[in-house]
Amino acid sequence: MTEIEGARPEGDRAQYGVLVVDDEEAILESIEMTLGTEYRIFTATNGEAALEILDHESIALVISDQVMPGMTGVEFLERVVEKNPKAIRMMLTGYADMSSLIRAINDGRIYRYISKPWEPDALRVDVRRALDAYALAARNVELAADLEVANERLRAENLYLRREVEGRYSF
Repeated sequence: MTEIEGARPEGDRAQYGVLVVDDEEAILESIEMTLGTEYRIFTATNGEAALEILDHESIALVISDQVMPGMTGVEFLERVVEKNPKAIRMMLTGYADMSSLIRAINDGRIYRYISKPWEPDALRVDVRRALDAYALAARNVELAADLEVANERLRAENLYLRREVEGRYSF
């Protein structure tokens, strides 16, 4: 079997939780088989059950079906934005309803659409890229915090040096 370059994780990606929401068990099983060796997979057959999982698990990526009974995929992803705004959101769709697509992009802030049926290797690449974006955003937050600490130290040092200079050279 030939692997697509970059389709396999570099390092330990099992740390990432991936939540998959679809009302079709076969879809959940297929995605779990495709991604389960690389990530921690959580599945739910409806939006309410998925929101419960979000309350108790660390989820980096949410993949939701667009059309589900009860809460639609767009409505669910809007709730995900409220509960876990840092999670990357992707939507599965077998439909080409343009108004729903636009709403999902704007309100659900989705990262990517995945058309049904999908190619397993393409799904792995899309998920890897999404989680790379997640990791990069997290790293940027860390670096911004580090930079703020360094700036605060420089301000304090600058103030100390000014006082030293004023004390030595006051007229």
